[in-house]
Amino acid sequence: MWLETVQYLEMSAQIRKKTKMATDYGHSEVVFDEPMTDEEEEKNRASYTVPIPDSLTNSFEPSQPITDKQFLDWEIRHIEPYPGYAEEYAAWQDAWEEIDRAQAEADGDHYNYVDNMKLQPEFDPQTGEPIDYEEPVIFQNAETNKVEVHLPDEDAVKADAEARGEDTSITGDEEE
Repeated sequence: MWLETVQYLEMSAQIRKKTKMATDYGHSEVVFDEPMTDEEEEKNRASYTVPIPDSLTNSFEPSQPITDKQFLDWEIRHIEPYPGYAEEYAAWQDAWEEIDRAQAEADGDHYNYVDNMKLQPEFDPQTGEPIDYEEPVIFQNAETNKVEVHLPDEDAVKADAEARGEDTSITGDEEE
């Protein structure tokens, strides 16, 4: 038994020598980007060909003064400094998003508009089934975190495909 233990230890030491873990992952230089100056912000704003309202500022300016601590609480933990701050911030972001989309379309780029995913579907109180609005619905079940897709007329489409002799399984390994 001692011999086997010694052999095992010698073999593990040889393996450890051959397969050394990497301890040096290289170094990368960290470069600090200076915040944009007023001149750079104006130059950036002038590059837009779509009109930008004068009331829309380059950086968000809340309607009430906030402290640095309140700002950090908002950025890190999403705690509003005062009631309505989140709505003001969202309105400012939405306004810039609208301008950016309009600029992209003016430049010939097109956005792919995708509706937000619903966390829970609406259920029919009588049947308990998800309500079908004649369009695919993607939602994430809040309890299981499973993403599910409900397709309109899924059973009818599947029956038609089966009548034509087509494979209706998604992965091909489902039971018939």
